[in-house]
Amino acid sequence: MLKRALKTALFWCFLLVSFPPAAVSAFGRWTAAYELFAHVYALAPGLLGDYLRIAYYKLTLAECSLSSRISFGFVLPPSEAR
Repeated sequence: MLKRALKTALFWCFLLVSFPPAAVSAFGRWTAAYELFAHVYALAPGLLGDYLRIAYYKLTLAECSLSSRISFGFVLPPSEAR
């Protein structure tokens, strides 16, 4: 139960961190900015990088589950992907 609460809190933190880049990219509608941040976030290492990518894609894609696993180096253009 503590692990789940910590994971949820981390996701909320990463959603807040990812909100400004997502807003700059018009939540995935401005392709150039969307791809720039997708490539930058692809370089974030480790589990925290996974959380960062999941949060960014949650805010910019049509669908992205918070239970996803998006590992180092992964880029998911275009923003219409689900």
